[in-house]
Amino acid sequence: MAEPELITFRSEGEQIEAFWYPARDATGPAPTVVLAGGWCYVKEIVQPKYASAFAEAGINALLFDYRRLGGSE
Repeated sequence: MAEPELITFRSEGEQIEAFWYPARDATGPAPTVVLAGGWCYVKEIVQPKYASAFAEAGINALLFDYRRLGGSE
């Protein structure tokens, strides 16, 4: 399973916490998929399996917590 990098970004003035799964063996730009769970989900539940599979297939994956959930403000 691919290891994610913990990153943050700002959305409407609030800090959002996310996992970044870089595309495996990418030597240049690669497509990216953005994943977020249903209401009340946090980035550590189930979705890392999907994000890792995308990364192994050569697709970047960004997996984030909605505002006011998980690690996000």
